[in-house]
Amino acid sequence: MPQGRITGTGSLRTVVQTVFDVLARFRQYMTHPGNSRFEPLFEIAMQKQLYNLLLEWLSGETTNSPDKVETTAVVASWGIFGAAVQWSRDPLHSTSEMMVHRVSEVAAAALAPVLGE
Repeated sequence: MPQGRITGTGSLRTVVQTVFDVLARFRQYMTHPGNSRFEPLFEIAMQKQLYNLLLEWLSGETTNSPDKVETTAVVASWGIFGAAVQWSRDPLHSTSEMMVHRVSEVAAAALAPVLGE
């Protein structure tokens, strides 16, 4: 990802993979009951960063209205993040690679109308 930016669907997949990887590691370190209070703070910060990455990318790639771009970034960021959170809570159900592939496809399809694809 050049300069920490999304530049296309290839780097979008890298972002999705990173979200899954970070959440998997996060779960490894959150096993102590006292750490659970930090979970919501971490998750909010991570989803906000994902939203900002998507918003910046979409804003530079489209002539759609700002409202439509913002709504798309919100829906896509929560979709990616929510799927990663759910998977990280039960990673034995399916592999990270399989989920990243599926989530990347769905996210790309959800973003296509704004990107004009």
